[in-house]
Amino acid sequence: MALKQQRFSKPQLLIFAIVFGLVGFIIYKSFAAGTGIYYVDPNGSDTADGSQATPWKTVAKACLSVPAGNGSTIHINAGSYVENSTCRLPNLTSLIGAGSGQTIIKASSMSVTPLLLVQNTTGAQTISDIKLDGQNRTTSNYGLQAYSTKNLTITRISASGFKNITDNTGSAVDIKDATDFVLSNSTLTNSGGEGSGYCNGVLGIGNMNRGHIHDLTVSTDAGYAVKASGSQVAVTDSEIYNSDFKVLSSKCANLATLTFEMFQTTASNSQIYNNNFDGIVSLTGPEINPTIGNPKTNGDKYRWRLHNNQWTISSGDRYAIESSNNSLEVDHNFVSGGIYPFSYFETQTLHDDYFHHNVIDNVRWHTVFSFFKSGLQGAIYEKNTVVIRPPIDVGAWYGVFDFNTNASGNQINSNIFDATFAMGDKLAANSTTLNSASIDNNNFFNITPHGTNSIAGDPQLQLSGSFPTAYKPRSVSAANVGAFADGDWTVGPQQTPAPVPGDLDGDGHVTVTDLSVLLTYFGTNNPTADIDKSGKVDITDLSTLLSHYGT
Repeated sequence: MALKQQRFSKPQLLIFAIVFGLVGFIIYKSFAAGTGIYYVDPNGSDTADGSQATPWKTVAKACLSVPAGNGSTIHINAGSYVENSTCRLPNLTSLIGAGSGQTIIKASSMSVTPLLLVQNTTGAQTISDIKLDGQNRTTSNYGLQAYSTKNLTITRISASGFKNITDNTGSAVDIKDATDFVLSNSTLTNSGGEGSGYCNGVLGIGNMNRGHIHDLTVSTDAGYAVKASGSQVAVTDSEIYNSDFKVLSSKCANLATLTFEMFQTTASNSQIYNNNFDGIVSLTGPEINPTIGNPKTNGDKYRWRLHNNQWTISSGDRYAIESSNNSLEVDHNFVSGGIYPFSYFETQTLHDDYFHHNVIDNVRWHTVFSFFKSGLQGAIYEKNTVVIRPPIDVGAWYGVFDFNTNASGNQINSNIFDATFAMGDKLAANSTTLNSASIDNNNFFNITPHGTNSIAGDPQLQLSGSFPTAYKPRSVSAANVGAFADGDWTVGPQQTPAPVPGDLDGDGHVTVTDLSVLLTYFGTNNPTADIDKSGKVDITDLSTLLSHYGT
């Protein structure tokens, strides 16, 4: 019996012709421009030429041998690599592993630091799908350092166990002077440590312009999860979101346990959102961010905006935010536990901060909004829900607000203040606080009412069950005040937008680097290159990538 011949229509043939023509054209243009694809394998040799047939043995050799500036890609095959020298990644060169659980890079000694260095780069490059192993803080101060970079993307990596054994500095990843930077979908753990009056972070963040840090898990058993890298750091038009930040230690160098520390940072139009924290986010230091007005009235311009985050604080002296930023916006957050959750400890007067639509529960000590050493002017506290429960030392409870001296022009409007036991006259710590603010349309329960149009009575919060249901008032009189007065909202990590099909390296663009990854794994079941998740990298995946090429 004769086999039936498969026939293709003219449109199908045209599509195939276009697809293969584009592939050929892109490959030709890439190699004509000097682009190369190089390989490293545990069974390779550093006397080889780095081709797929005869790969190099070490990552450092590849970084030393690949010409800079040509848009090349170094593929590191699965396996474990023990490096005797730092990989200094050439300009415009990408480094792609087989997966963060499959390509493992270690240092042979503490002299190999950092393990991977990217510095003074001028264009797009990607580091992905590798694991950097500091071997439980015994080799290498830093896993990856990226200094003075443009268009660098780091994605799907893991890094753990990096620290200087002499002074306890060091980080898993340290970023400085980064423009158009992405760090995403990665796990960074147990790096850095504490010295005498000093603690370092697993992730170091220096100057950053248009940075996007997201979908990370960052945790440590010593030091901080995140720390400003350097002094007088500037962060502009940047985002940190959809991540978990945790510190498992109880103290660091006899300092308060900071989970996220950006000390002395100048910020502009930057956001921290949809994250989970177990301790303090510190944005404090000398007042170095002049006011640009209150975000509610200046067209939503802010220095930092912190929103839709969740703090779950179980014990110790931890709290949510300390800040010395003017024009700060803090909204739609959920804080459970801790002491004085929003605080300021510097001596300068703070201006024009906007706190709204937050839920604060289980505060254990002193106050909720505290400014112990300074004054506060032009701040707006609006539509927050504050719940105060025992056990609490009422004698040490100063008041929900403590603005100290030099306070004026503040607003406290449309909030719910719900104490589950009789608190008395504890809205404010002192007369200065009360006299500095217009107070209007707030719901007080078990706290002495103040201001105009106050609502006295139980807002009937459920105070049990899941968030946000537990904090929605069932009382009709409280329907238009508190955190949910303007509708529902959620907290915690949320889904990031779906990636562009074919963006295999996660840099937001489909480029020749993505094409080289797909062609390398063509015919295999590599999950990164298998765009349609059919179980095999095939012509359908190639067609999908090419249809989005350049986007």
